[in-house]
Amino acid sequence: MTGFVYRLDGASSLATISSKTLCARRWTTDSPLHPFLRAKHGGVSHNERIYRMCFWTSLEKANATRESDYTLFLDTVLLRCPEIALQGVGFQKTWDDATREGDAFMFWIVEQASTSNGNFSDAGVPFSTCEVLFERRWVALPSYISHALGQPGQ
Repeated sequence: MTGFVYRLDGASSLATISSKTLCARRWTTDSPLHPFLRAKHGGVSHNERIYRMCFWTSLEKANATRESDYTLFLDTVLLRCPEIALQGVGFQKTWDDATREGDAFMFWIVEQASTSNGNFSDAGVPFSTCEVLFERRWVALPSYISHALGQPGQ
């Protein structure tokens, strides 16, 4: 166990995140995915929201998905994050029930509704905690954004 979890993101999308924090997208009952969260939804109050983000359990699984499902997305990057960093800011971990058990984790959190967390959670992992696979080596995400994309990364 390396302690890392892996996800695929659009490089240009990451570069536009002004908070430089990897946050979870809000989950709603309109989503056909994640029966686990649907069950949890019954236990949250009307002024609370559920947020989730999913990560592959291994580099091999992330690469396989990248090669099969993301070939049309030219700016897709492979990102890794220490699992402990996600749990350290309050995310809970379960199997991603939209994939085969063992392939991916879903990290989720419940937050009080506020003006700051309409679409994305307030809780998040600083970019400085994450790395991107660039030219066959792991590079700090802020460095990747500033050097490879020519944008301010800090």
